[in-house]
Amino acid sequence: MPKRPTIKEIALKAGVSPGTVDRIIHGRGNVSTRSRVAVDYVLDAMGYRPEAFPDAPPKRFEIAVVTPCATVGDYWSSIHDGIRSALQEALCPGVTARWTCYNQFDIYSCCSAYASVLEQHPDAVIIGPTFLPETQDFCKGLDASGIPYVFVDYAAEGTHPMATFSTDAYACGTVMGRLIAGATGTGETIAAFESRRSEKRMSNNSLRRREGLGAFLREAGRSADLAETCYTAASPDENERTLRSLLEHHPGLKGICVLNSRGSALAEALEKLGRSDIYLMSFDLTEGNVKYLRKGIIRSLLCQRPSMQGYLAASALCRHFCRQDVPSESRIRLMSVDIVTGANLDYYKEF
Repeated sequence: MPKRPTIKEIALKAGVSPGTVDRIIHGRGNVSTRSRVAVDYVLDAMGYRPEAFPDAPPKRFEIAVVTPCATVGDYWSSIHDGIRSALQEALCPGVTARWTCYNQFDIYSCCSAYASVLEQHPDAVIIGPTFLPETQDFCKGLDASGIPYVFVDYAAEGTHPMATFSTDAYACGTVMGRLIAGATGTGETIAAFESRRSEKRMSNNSLRRREGLGAFLREAGRSADLAETCYTAASPDENERTLRSLLEHHPGLKGICVLNSRGSALAEALEKLGRSDIYLMSFDLTEGNVKYLRKGIIRSLLCQRPSMQGYLAASALCRHFCRQDVPSESRIRLMSVDIVTGANLDYYKEF
């Protein structure tokens, strides 16, 4: 078995002090990006895997993960992968996850999942919220039971999470507005698409993104160019009919903003209609989005680092259990918003 490298050996190879290496390995204190990159490179080259919590208590802890259902290659599967990675790296012995997923297009499925988690009475919860009032009620139940929770993807207002790992949804909307306004001319129609959900509800994130998009277009004097509509995640034929109708009513349609990660559903319809001239943008490097980004039908994607969100959420709870690390109230870690196009797709690394 190879000899475990010492902190001094790692510091020598990375060209930093042993104290810097110790802070990076154990997640303590501020470290410059340059030092972190150098140390991470050496750690990877040496195959170093720290015993992150050697003095962790022997008690077992269960984390309930409640998010929308995931299929391989979609946005939520990346968040799940990040959570699994954090737990598999032995960040804290005895911490396990129990998965409870719901249909993000069905408010009743979401309520049922939340009720199930409350009955489980876990030690902590990672929440991927979709519907705001229902999430607020769920968090009130967790607060009453003294169960800590962290958010991924979105922070529900009026709640008290231990930590949040997400992007700024409103800022994402303004970025989307700036890009789509630059790709289209005044008087040309821009369509904003949200997925159709039960009770005609929108997701938390989509609502805030729409607000940011609308605010930017108003400031740019283009609010009259915005048309809002819905698509379905389940019926390609219906999406094609929706687009045909939209084009009939707005023959000057030149831009489409999909307010979530299912841009491929609209890209498929555009491809069938032979309308690759319309600038389509969406969120995240899902398998479907990558396919149409390579084809040039999706022109750009705003990426939110979902794997990192999941990884950091699980890591925060591991630190809470194994080091008794209690972060400040409602600590928010905002992910960067990365713009990916066909030109930089092959060079982009999410996490």
